[in-house]
Amino acid sequence: MAAKISPERGISSAWQKLLTVVNNALVYLDVRAAEWVHWCGNFQELLEAGALNVYDIPSGRGGNESETKAVFIVGTLLQSETLDLIQCIVQASDFQHCTILCTVPENVHSFAKHTDQTLDISPFGELSQKLREWMGNMYATVDVHYVPLFPAVVCPGLFITPVFSTFFPLLPSDVPRLQKFLRSMGDKRVFNSLYDFEMSLLPQSLQLKIKMFAFGLNSLFEMLEVNEDCYGVGFLSKVIATELANLPAARMRRKSASSRASLILIDRTLDLVGPSGHSFDTLADKIIQLLPRLAQHNSDVAVDMSPLCSNGSSTPQTVAPGCLAHPRDPPTQALLCSMITKRQKESLMDLSRHLQEALTRESMTEKSQRMPSKISAEQLKLMSEHFRGQPKCLKRHGALLQLVRATIMALKSEHTSQMDHLQAIEKGLILQIGEHGAQSALSQVMTALQADNQQKFVDVEHVLLVLIYLYSLTGQECYNSPIEEEQIKNMMIESLLSGDLKCSSESFLGPELLEKTVRSRISDAFEKVRGVNLARDELQMFRDVFQQGTALKPSHYQPLVKQIIDGVFSPESPELPDVEFKSHGFKDLIKTGFSLFMNVSKPRPNDHPLLVLFVVGGITCSEVYQIREALAAYHPNTQLLIGSTRLLKADDLFNLIFLQDNLFPALH
Repeated sequence: MAAKISPERGISSAWQKLLTVVNNALVYLDVRAAEWVHWCGNFQELLEAGALNVYDIPSGRGGNESETKAVFIVGTLLQSETLDLIQCIVQASDFQHCTILCTVPENVHSFAKHTDQTLDISPFGELSQKLREWMGNMYATVDVHYVPLFPAVVCPGLFITPVFSTFFPLLPSDVPRLQKFLRSMGDKRVFNSLYDFEMSLLPQSLQLKIKMFAFGLNSLFEMLEVNEDCYGVGFLSKVIATELANLPAARMRRKSASSRASLILIDRTLDLVGPSGHSFDTLADKIIQLLPRLAQHNSDVAVDMSPLCSNGSSTPQTVAPGCLAHPRDPPTQALLCSMITKRQKESLMDLSRHLQEALTRESMTEKSQRMPSKISAEQLKLMSEHFRGQPKCLKRHGALLQLVRATIMALKSEHTSQMDHLQAIEKGLILQIGEHGAQSALSQVMTALQADNQQKFVDVEHVLLVLIYLYSLTGQECYNSPIEEEQIKNMMIESLLSGDLKCSSESFLGPELLEKTVRSRISDAFEKVRGVNLARDELQMFRDVFQQGTALKPSHYQPLVKQIIDGVFSPESPELPDVEFKSHGFKDLIKTGFSLFMNVSKPRPNDHPLLVLFVVGGITCSEVYQIREALAAYHPNTQLLIGSTRLLKADDLFNLIFLQDNLFPALH
């Protein structure tokens, strides 16, 4: 069998290049670059490579007289807020050597400024001049370079893109706003669907985000040394696939690529059932759902390690939180892979076995007896407590113990009962739809809103997520009559104003509960929920994710990603109308356009030895499990690489849909 194609070697090479420039320098990172370093490198290695210190750019902290060199690693455009922060740091310091490494290439900066590099000074050249002015020395050493920091491996076969963790597709409910934007630009045409809009009609900030993302994907395929066919499922994915297919840098790269691959991009908005729900196939999903995010991070979690410290030796301020990312510890990374790709019971057995082996190695316990058939949080807690107050052992097995502590926290979480309650509502909706049709499901949500203390909703966020779950599950079929929807809206507004329903996201309703604001925000939220309702309307083959029950199998949710894998690899699916191929050459045009007249077969995603399946907008660990399980059923020779912008939990989905402007995305 051919050697596995993987981005690890390319990521390692990018990291080594970073290490060569940090000697004797203060290193500054923005949050995007810092998250990439967290998954791909190690802050300790930056210091060992000679970095004097590592700061975040927003800290604004300048250097002292002896600190004369600075390296800025930036995960977005070098403009506006980011550039202002760099200017403040440089002007407050005595730097004689400044290096800026930016994940956005120079020609995208040109597009941002509407300039042509051939006619004007290049954006990086202009920035170099500005830096020298800020440094007060026109002869100072200044370097500004593009550095692609795109994929970050979570575990073998799965990667995320921290620099694009907030990138999220549009919904059909964005069409009126997009229409209004174009009217303001003098375009009077009428557009009825997202698919009516070309890339050039989108707001510039969204065009820039798409171009930046396409360059990121190009750098991934450069690492993999492959020539890729591009496919898109959903509006944004098709726009990105077209951009990547026709990117001049990608066309040049494809000429010398030694192997072939297929890329399928999928819009997250086409199926929001899994990420808005609370049923977990894997232990990793439970951990990500129940533990708080690591500060300033969008995929990792914060793990409380203080129970393994000696009594009285720690406070919350003195013990740094643990996490899931351990790129320099292959056994722990493999264990995380088990937690993502296996059922919870198997993952707990793997975790317990590793912990037992660590205890035996440290002579903290006798050689392991037979493993119990069921591993509990209490057993893991008792085993891990052998390490308490043993700093050397803690250091040796720190990565493993962070995964163990994350598991204990998830299994003993105080939020478990709330998750169980929401899961029961979701299962009830599936049952209701299966027995009485989609039209009856909204009454179930009303019942939960009116329920007694044990069964009622606590947060408005949970109500909206259940509605997202329901509307995404059933599509247009859910919508019965405007009257029921209006009743739910009014019940939510009254419950919020009376205090029966809480809101933990201050930016959703504002610091004060004003009736006008509450009504406006709930009304806007329902527009977005209706957008979810219509998201799959343009699909033919993958329009339904709800499977009606039979005598042998009850009604159930059929994830879109699983359906796509089945469609690609099943010999019974000769046509894939929803998986749109984007040609990047004359040969492809012949294949797609003239296949009726010539003896050529249309391209298919399983034509090549590598398939990259990328979900734009986040993926859950359960979906990773489902994708791998679906692929295994076909025993193909195809290698699968799964990618997404982030590891997703329900709270993230609330922020991405209701609190973030995806039509005019922030670029700072």
